[in-house]
Amino acid sequence: MYRPLFFLSLGAATAVVLALATAHELTRFRPEAELRRAFVAVAKAGTLREVSGFGWTEGTGDGRVVSTVYASGQIRGGADGVEHGTRFRLVRLGKERYSDVAGEWRSLGGKEYLTYEPPGPDVAGKPFTEPGSWLSFKPDAFAAWGPLFPGVKTPVEPLFDDQASPWAADTLLAARRLLAQADFSHVSFDGTFAQVNGHKTRVLDVRADQDTLASFLSGLVRAREGREPTDAERLRAVTLAKGLTRFTFRVWVGVTDHVPYRVQTAGVWTTVDGTQVPMDFLAELSALDAPFEVVAPPSSAPFRPLVGALPSADVRAGDHPLVPAPFTSPLPSVSFTPADDADQDGLDAVLETFYGTDPQDADTDGDGVTDGEEVRTGRNPRGTGTLFGFGLGRP
Repeated sequence: MYRPLFFLSLGAATAVVLALATAHELTRFRPEAELRRAFVAVAKAGTLREVSGFGWTEGTGDGRVVSTVYASGQIRGGADGVEHGTRFRLVRLGKERYSDVAGEWRSLGGKEYLTYEPPGPDVAGKPFTEPGSWLSFKPDAFAAWGPLFPGVKTPVEPLFDDQASPWAADTLLAARRLLAQADFSHVSFDGTFAQVNGHKTRVLDVRADQDTLASFLSGLVRAREGREPTDAERLRAVTLAKGLTRFTFRVWVGVTDHVPYRVQTAGVWTTVDGTQVPMDFLAELSALDAPFEVVAPPSSAPFRPLVGALPSADVRAGDHPLVPAPFTSPLPSVSFTPADDADQDGLDAVLETFYGTDPQDADTDGDGVTDGEEVRTGRNPRGTGTLFGFGLGRP
């Protein structure tokens, strides 16, 4: 009598255990799957807002120069390809001198618009002497202008050169699909959660696999150009992949919506000539699928009739050694004297405001290193961590 009841109870218990084990397996958090969800979330987004910072340090001693670039704006991918409105600012700080240039770049309906805050770069025609002076560019003409920061070399060679085809609707769709299917990383999660702009996020540590990342980058060339990459483009993809796999990226992904709200990395980039360049990068995303608010400027001057000579063309970091030359480019240059630097820390009043430091205290965070020295080495002058770790200099 009791034997059937025993086996019935045993069977029921076994079923419960199996059900619990299955539920645990189905709900177990997988970092790789979470990162893929984050890729899918970005690939599907119609619009997004971004704030980003990128910095690198060149040279040593009195010849050391730190470059700090910040950008912010809204991006949309649709029938007209990639449209955006992006505000930018670059500060290149050396000993007692710095370059400082800021402006905005908009891309709408196949046309490009560009403005700099006066005085802007030193170019023929002086089109940026008045606030709100915009240049407009017909389709495919913007590449002739050259880099946003003339004469400034960056340590990382870009995947696409200035003459690459713009993103069109079909090529953008192909890139979205490629991103949604991306799987080229080793991902770990140590149980750390953090709040980012009001969102609870998991903090993932990500390292890329070199071969699969190089294949992904070559795929981006195919998506944008509609053809097989050239040998030079393949080499750039391999070089980028090799450099990026030496960095660990930290990604903050929303717990409930799987959106990547923040990405940050820091490390040393090795250029093709062997120069080692400390670098730091931070990007924050928000407002996915919010209404697109970027509009064309009220007035603009056509590009070609106004400017007789273009800014000095940038050169690839892969073609020439990265040599600090912060004050020989067409960018505005500022010198400051001890009278401009009240606390004698190597930052004048403008830079103190830009980096959020105390103009009356040479060592704002009291760590024994002056604010100017911390900035010139890419460190946080108001605490620990890197220069971008606390959102300085957003335009």
